Amino acid sequence: MPHNRGIFFYLTSMYHFRWPWFILFLGISLGIWAQNAEQNSFYREDQLYVGLNYLVNQSNSENFQQEGLSSQFQLGVIRDFPIHSSGRWAVGLGLGYERNSLRNNIQWNVDATEVIYSYDEAQQIFKFQSLSFPIEIRWRSSTLDKYAFWRVYTGLKWHRNWTSNELYQSLIRTWSPTTYISLGYNTWNLQVAYALTPLYKKTAMPTTDSLRLLSLGLIFYIF
Repeated sequence: MPHNRGIFFYLTSMYHFRWPWFILFLGISLGIWAQNAEQNSFYREDQLYVGLNYLVNQSNSENFQQEGLSSQFQLGVIRDFPIHSSGRWAVGLGLGYERNSLRNNIQWNVDATEVIYSYDEAQQIFKFQSLSFPIEIRWRSSTLDKYAFWRVYTGLKWHRNWTSNELYQSLIRTWSPTTYISLGYNTWNLQVAYALTPLYKKTAMPTTDSLRLLSLGLIFYIF
């Protein structure tokens, strides 16, 4: 194993396709457990989510262009911890999986000695995946027996990023924070998220040109 790669990198690279199923299983298990829990005012809500987002690619470079539709699919589970006797306020801690596809005109040339990027006329696709670790403050207008309600969830999540191509792994930040807010009523909920750091490392792309991601989309809380 190369010295510049940790065991976590290899585990996620080899078995990343299993993460969505693991998270789905974990969410269903938590949901069943919550439904069988003692019925009191400290009830739990919204512990499994699925989302589909549009990714806005932001760069200060005059040569940069977003091409086509950049997208993100997300799936995860958030453990709900009520902090008020009414059940309307809670803290959420979670684990999620995200699959991202960026479409822009950044072309990468990566070899053993250096990384060179340029801006092409044709569309370039860059894909990466993430494990997300969200922590959020949750407010909802629900009650113990009211299942259609308003919600506002906001917080911060840390991403552990990787790509299936090891050459591209050196381009992106391994860890990156994102702030977000989710709000809506019943099934339909909007989510806005903004990356607090550029996607690419300074060694790959200078800060003046680097890319930040703004995510806009829908998130569905299953139970």
